[in-house]
Amino acid sequence: MKRTISILFCILTILLMVACGKTEVSTSPEDYIDKPAEDFISVFGEPSEREYGPSCLGDGEDGVLIYDGFTIYTYREGDEENIVNVHIGATPEPTPTVTEETHAAYIHADEEGYYNPDRFLTRREAVEIFYELAGKPRTSGKCYEDVSREDEFYYAASYCYANNLLDADRLNPDSIVTYSELAEMAAVYSGNSDAEDGLEPIARKDDSINLYQATACINRYLGRNADEEYLKTLAGLIPDADMTNEYYPDLVEAAATHAANCSKDGEEWLTVNGYISLPQGFNYYMGGLYYIKEDGSAAVDEEINGFKFDESGRYTSGNEELDALVNAVLSEYITEDMTQLEKLAAVYNYLIYQCSYSYGNYYDTGTNYWATDEAISFLTNRMGNCYGYAAAMSALARAIGYDATPWAGMIISFKMRHVQHGWCEIQYEGQMYICDPEMGDNSLSGEDYFFMLSTDPSCTRWEYNHDPSVIYYDPEEDE
Repeated sequence: MKRTISILFCILTILLMVACGKTEVSTSPEDYIDKPAEDFISVFGEPSEREYGPSCLGDGEDGVLIYDGFTIYTYREGDEENIVNVHIGATPEPTPTVTEETHAAYIHADEEGYYNPDRFLTRREAVEIFYELAGKPRTSGKCYEDVSREDEFYYAASYCYANNLLDADRLNPDSIVTYSELAEMAAVYSGNSDAEDGLEPIARKDDSINLYQATACINRYLGRNADEEYLKTLAGLIPDADMTNEYYPDLVEAAATHAANCSKDGEEWLTVNGYISLPQGFNYYMGGLYYIKEDGSAAVDEEINGFKFDESGRYTSGNEELDALVNAVLSEYITEDMTQLEKLAAVYNYLIYQCSYSYGNYYDTGTNYWATDEAISFLTNRMGNCYGYAAAMSALARAIGYDATPWAGMIISFKMRHVQHGWCEIQYEGQMYICDPEMGDNSLSGEDYFFMLSTDPSCTRWEYNHDPSVIYYDPEEDE
């Protein structure tokens, strides 16, 4: 019996010794820092994701092992992989790699500075775009059957043919390119055949596409994305573009050579070649009037202080015919280096030197409903009566940023009698002034006398007044 008890006691002692000497397994990820990754994996299992990349710690690789609730960072070299850090919580977003790049423009304006972005793209224009992107290499040799060396676009066509960008025997340069053809060219050029996977198609594959859509397609394959916040400060860069169009950013990305910080999250534009940032307020630029708000963005499809700005950010009178007539005058007589007052003087001088008086309609005091019709008639024919001069002056002044209004009213004539008359009133530096080009055209006092007259009755004998409640009495009427 004693022998049995002794044996049991010895067995119990051995079991207790084994139990006391057993190594416990840690369940805290942080306890595995500086330890082999395989030990960690033996306890916690395989990660849901693994990523490896070049390491700055040595010749090996940095690893990221993602688990539910924590992330393990490792260093792997050869057959050894050790844990260097542990992050408890959701996996932090990696800091995107940022590189500064210059993106060259690959579309250009015509001789008048316009892009005509609503037009359909031709196959000739398509090959010229990719030739431009490639740096205009002089590729010669076999080409499309319908392209000769005498054609201006020969080298562009030859480049695309040699690189199989447009798989065809004939270019048919004047034919409209389809969406599928342009996408295939972009895919071959970029080597990025899956650029549109999972994205909403820009157009159906056999559709003709305009310049907005074409640049959007190409930019997808190139991985180029315009900085939309920066774009808001580029008023007038593409004067005939609709800034509300969904592909407007792509159009600017293609038209403006720019430097940008680029990452997988997009572009942060730094500078745009050849563009001068416009100051806050009204700016006559690239043949049009723009308004820059305090945040640096342009007024687009909105009204500011009675001035309407369309989808391109340009001022509009609301009448296309009048806008065209006004722009024709301004493009000939206004330069961007003029001061604001010099621009006003230039349009005033245009009216008194290039236009002439003719008889016309008269209007009731205090009205200006006639302004658009009179301005169109006067600028079309370059002649009219005082109301035509006034309406034209107002239309031209507003198009360069002046708060100008034409009025029908009464003045004292050269014969010292009250007569019906039309003139333009202009707000300048907080004061109201009168511009009367019809009187300037016919004045014995000199043409400049009626340019920016003060409205203060003590400063002029003409007693300009458009208040319909005033009753005038002339002694001669009793005679």
